[in-house]
Amino acid sequence: MSKLITLSLSNVEVFGIEPEESTTFPEYTSSLINLANNTAQATRPRVVGQMSELVQEYKKSHPQGDLRTWYEWYTKRYPQALEQATAKTYAMLQKYIEALAKVDEDMVREWVSDLVIKKSYQGIVYQEICIRKVAEYYEQEYRLATPSEESEGINGFIGNVPVQVQSGRGPYHVLMDQLTSPHRLIRYDTSSDGSLVVEFLSDIFASSGG
Repeated sequence: MSKLITLSLSNVEVFGIEPEESTTFPEYTSSLINLANNTAQATRPRVVGQMSELVQEYKKSHPQGDLRTWYEWYTKRYPQALEQATAKTYAMLQKYIEALAKVDEDMVREWVSDLVIKKSYQGIVYQEICIRKVAEYYEQEYRLATPSEESEGINGFIGNVPVQVQSGRGPYHVLMDQLTSPHRLIRYDTSSDGSLVVEFLSDIFASSGG
């Protein structure tokens, strides 16, 4: 009979250095900075480099390296990156501060109502219409996802192919690159009169027999 085995590794074993005191931030500030960073896209690869590739490159040339030598190596390669990312994030935070001054309880109530009543309903309706129309295009059966399937980023199935439906937050190929799952993508845009434009790759459902 198999049994559970647990291995514990110290900070030294993982990073090659003694543990350092963790950076702490006042309550909520880290979340706000993270939000501003995401909005400003301050730590995207074009600013700070592709971290996954850089770390692997560093580890190949410094097999015994640690966090300190990684910092030295990285800042030599990207001497302006940290300051540029800081400036972008801080500038966005200033915009947030200006915007917060305009927010009152009535505005929050209106926002909540718009999200819960209008946008949630419209989004679900749009998703089903997109899936149905693409299924009709390929003459396939379709169904909407269950709650557990939705937790995996699936909005529905066309034939046996899982699909994810996204509103037009950018070009199709950009949204495809951002997908963290193998699900097929359907993208849609809406106009002020409620009409839809639906996009999908021509061979996206080839495996379903279309």
